[in-house]
Amino acid sequence: MNEVDFSLFGKENDFIKETQVKISVIIKYVNKKNKIQRTKEIDVLLDDNILKKERLIKLIKENMEYNNKKYNPVLLFKWSIDIEPELLNEYMLGSRKGTFLTIEDSIKNIQFNKSIKMFHGINSFHIILHENSKSFNNMTKKRIRKN
Repeated sequence: MNEVDFSLFGKENDFIKETQVKISVIIKYVNKKNKIQRTKEIDVLLDDNILKKERLIKLIKENMEYNNKKYNPVLLFKWSIDIEPELLNEYMLGSRKGTFLTIEDSIKNIQFNKSIKMFHGINSFHIILHENSKSFNNMTKKRIRKN
């Protein structure tokens, strides 16, 4: 079999790249023993495919405490499948590979590229918070407190 039958997935126009209106922000709380204590998912509206820096800072600030314990951000990453529709067949058949995970090294506007509509539900942004850990970047910690 050399072709994937896309009619199984929906209408042909479901494979057009579109601007994403919202994104799931997934926050994971990791304790001192490196065990995930809690996972929280928040739907956030994007502004022209951008998770704004100010909104990201607010999300981190509002979620740095859980069960009366303080958590600090240690990792931020984006999962975004933004492949071209004409290459989808190659990905489905395994003849093409892609990297859809991007580690963010600072708090900034996070750009999400247009993507095929059926991937909008799995595109996401992740914040890993660690109990009593130093922030992944002291500068980031200062920015969070300052704003």
